[in-house]
Amino acid sequence: MNFDSNILKVHGKGDKERYVPVGNTTRSFLREYLLELPFEPEYLLLDKEGNQLTTNTVKKFVAKLRKKLDMPNLSSHKLRHNFATNYVIDMYREKGNVDLYKLSAILGH
Repeated sequence: MNFDSNILKVHGKGDKERYVPVGNTTRSFLREYLLELPFEPEYLLLDKEGNQLTTNTVKKFVAKLRKKLDMPNLSSHKLRHNFATNYVIDMYREKGNVDLYKLSAILGH
């Protein structure tokens, strides 16, 4: 995580690496999270044993969230879609246009 530029390096499916923007609220939570860790992590987001998150860990998390929020249609794909939609809306409001190539790179396409 680069806190100066609000950019997070992400390793995704197929070990693809990409850089994604992080909002100020998320940045603030990440700073607090890192201050609470008793060690310097190699990866930013860890499972409860302190290991790098796996796709299976993320699937389990989304399943728990789906059940807790009573949202039967919630999925990782829908969260990605929601992110992309909000990114387009925010960029259009902020700049009056949207760089779809940048969005494509953020999503790993």
